[in-house]
Amino acid sequence: MGWVLVCTATVTLIANLPLLYLCGHANGWRGVAALWGYSPHQFLYCLLAFPLSAFGAFTSLHILLSRLGPRPELDSDGRWLIENWLAVLLLGLGLSSFVAVADYFGSARSLDKLQPIYAGTAIHALNDLNERVDAVKKADRDDIREKLIHDGRTGKATLSPPTSADPATTSAWLTQLPSETAIQVVFDPNWQRRLRILNEPLYALSLFQVVVSIFVGFCALFSAAFCIHVIRAIPELQKTADLHAAVTSVSYGIFFFGLYPICYQQYRAEIEAFAGSGFTTLQQYFVAGLVLIVLSVLLVLSFPTNAVSGALIARVLPILVIGLGLDAERRGPQVLRRLIGIETNAGTQVILAILFMLIGIFMAFQIWPRRA
Repeated sequence: MGWVLVCTATVTLIANLPLLYLCGHANGWRGVAALWGYSPHQFLYCLLAFPLSAFGAFTSLHILLSRLGPRPELDSDGRWLIENWLAVLLLGLGLSSFVAVADYFGSARSLDKLQPIYAGTAIHALNDLNERVDAVKKADRDDIREKLIHDGRTGKATLSPPTSADPATTSAWLTQLPSETAIQVVFDPNWQRRLRILNEPLYALSLFQVVVSIFVGFCALFSAAFCIHVIRAIPELQKTADLHAAVTSVSYGIFFFGLYPICYQQYRAEIEAFAGSGFTTLQQYFVAGLVLIVLSVLLVLSFPTNAVSGALIARVLPILVIGLGLDAERRGPQVLRRLIGIETNAGTQVILAILFMLIGIFMAFQIWPRRA
């Protein structure tokens, strides 16, 4: 299990390098506090949920390789996967890099990736737009948002970039734009690169963050696929403690990975209200659908014999949590604003941190391999 802890610590460090860089070099603690609610997928998820996802995925992988792999009952397909697990994971790393490249060209960077002066301008514009929308009747707010998006896009289409690439000149040019137009510019990936408003070192770190996050998800899916294969094809191993431990570990890993779509959708909903659709890819729906499908398949195939057992509750609860979280996000960003969004506060985040720590302790106690 030593390498599980090392790998978990390594990917957690890489995933949180952008946060460390922001706190220590770019924005400082106060700047990060201002950005926190706008980017829960970058801060809250990477700091609290991602380490638990990585630990669950790597623990399951460890159990598969060290306990299930050597068993003589494995069929030829399972043995091939075990013998060539390193090649499979390298394939996953390559796939993760490819997705990061696609995300590089297809998505605008979130506020935390901007240089501090431009992030401040964007936050000011978002606050102004929210105040203007909140000032009208609720029945008219959707119409106002649509008008602001239309006006912003129309204004952006007539713009010419400033003649100087100097940050002070660019900031002054961006500040004098109407808020609805400024938001369209800030969240356009082409304009982000054209105006050079991104913090380049932070941008580079964020790409490594994307790669390791997807790679952990791939490891979890690989372990889940292997467990599903064993359950379906090798009846002799279905009731073994090793398979149960592997399924439990990977279920935890996939559940915590499934919290990413909720955090990402909260970010997207806040920005989409004024930037419109199209400024990012829709990876949250793909990830959420995949997570719910895999968890459901694992639940059905490894259904506890005792219908009211704690194991059944532990398998069903993650599906309910992710489903309810996505439904809350579908209703708009207001539902979870106080929990993970722009209206959250330090006390709420401390409570969430304590909750995740307690869940992590319980998870580690439950899935840590015992000596036979």
